Amino acid sequence: MRLDGRLVAMIVLGACVVVACNAIVGVEDVRLRADRSARDDGGSSSGGEDDDDDDDGTPLEDAGPTAPPVPLLALGSNHTCALMPDGTVRCWGAARLGQLGDGADLDAGTNPPDSPRPKVVPGIDDAVSIAAGANHTCVVRRDGRLTCWGFNYSGQLGIPSYRASSTPFDVPNVGGVVAVAGGTTATCVVLTDKTASCWGGNDYGQLGDGTKTSSPSPVKVKDLSGVTAIAIGSLHACAIVDPGDVYCWGENSRGQLGNGTTTASLVPQKVGGATEAVEIATAASFTCARQRSGRVLCWGTNDAGQLGNGVTSTTPNPSPILVASLVDATQISTGLQHACAVRATGEIGCWGEGAYGQLGSGRDAGSPVLDPVASMKDARFVGGGGFRSCAVRDGGQAMCWGNNVSGELGDGTTTRSHLPVAVVDFP
Repeated sequence: MRLDGRLVAMIVLGACVVVACNAIVGVEDVRLRADRSARDDGGSSSGGEDDDDDDDGTPLEDAGPTAPPVPLLALGSNHTCALMPDGTVRCWGAARLGQLGDGADLDAGTNPPDSPRPKVVPGIDDAVSIAAGANHTCVVRRDGRLTCWGFNYSGQLGIPSYRASSTPFDVPNVGGVVAVAGGTTATCVVLTDKTASCWGGNDYGQLGDGTKTSSPSPVKVKDLSGVTAIAIGSLHACAIVDPGDVYCWGENSRGQLGNGTTTASLVPQKVGGATEAVEIATAASFTCARQRSGRVLCWGTNDAGQLGNGVTSTTPNPSPILVASLVDATQISTGLQHACAVRATGEIGCWGEGAYGQLGSGRDAGSPVLDPVASMKDARFVGGGGFRSCAVRDGGQAMCWGNNVSGELGDGTTTRSHLPVAVVDFP
């Protein structure tokens, strides 16, 4: 991908939503953009097509192992992490499952305290991409290693102990990693040969290996090559393959696979009509893809207006439809029931559920159409996670809005906000 005229490694966002009142399980939207670009004219920190038209299937490894020139955020269920331009990582929010990577004692009989302010993750100074699952985080290192920490109930950390770890460790049996995506119970990577491997929970076939057998070790996603992007939702996953086609697999009761049915699939299925895709974002039960043109397609559940077509409906839409009035998106992101896009102007528009202020409009209300985020005119990047959103502005300042029960907004409080607030001690 391209930022400020130079190629940098792909960037990943995590987003998830808690579906249990104890915040231990979540619904994760994490998107990984292994493909390329933002506009050289400055709108986005990831994902878009630049005017030089160099988005032509260049091998992923050509992006080069370098940290991004602006901070990039990965949003988990109730924690947030940032990859800094110097290759270090900072995290804030929920801590009791090791999400902050700070080495806190998880066996002391009391939960480690949450942190509403960023904390440095020790021992990492060469990260080039980042992803947050519901309650875990992973980074790709400059030499292609993968380092993870956090919750491990389903083996999503890649080790068979199934124990949480607050200390970052290198995942065994995987190398040559270009990019990583984390989900609620699983993790996926794109490798230098443009294939994909996944591990963790597999109850609905979300690992894509043709089985429902969970695995703490990597398994290949079947019949998938030329992968340029991958995303993991709650129980489904999607990928973009050259030259921009979309394939999805896993749970499909709300049409989130986009293949015109509501039948689950253990192997990748092609999404009809989703062509020239350059970015993919999965949520709990819907999926969105940004096209080369700047238009955005979404499919799946629409009960909160999360498809952005101006209506809400309890009937799933299992085929892609266009988000209304959005023709200049340079980057997209999804939360549980909402989505956001950075526009070529530097503005951010969000749509879908807004009861926690996650649309950033100044109202605790949802919208089935694009709703501008207040006072946001110079965004480089947007991320959705659970009931909140975050952005990075020109100059590197991070702003967040929405739910804040564990300090995940990073403003030093646990007070939710329907307007953007600055992350403290940042950058």
